[in-house]
Amino acid sequence: MNKNPIAERIILISNRYDSAKDFLDKCGINNYSLITDLKSGRIKKPGSEVLARIVIGSGCNGTWLLTGEGKPFEESVKNLSKKKFKINLLWANQN
Repeated sequence: MNKNPIAERIILISNRYDSAKDFLDKCGINNYSLITDLKSGRIKKPGSEVLARIVIGSGCNGTWLLTGEGKPFEESVKNLSKKKFKINLLWANQN
């Protein structure tokens, strides 16, 4: 059975975690059968709220999740966020 490409990418990201539950907890998703349902084809097209939670919770590239284009995780964005946090922390410590 061919899975939806978005479902395949969600499964790929979830495999980076110790368990599906760890992944879903990190993303704030309470449907603990989501990954099993995606693998079996019971859920073919996850809703927009689930997709948004996955992008926010896992830090994956939303464009990649939806289209497969680009890299799953954009390192430059992560590094920029870390630098911004450090700058904000330094500024806060000065005041």
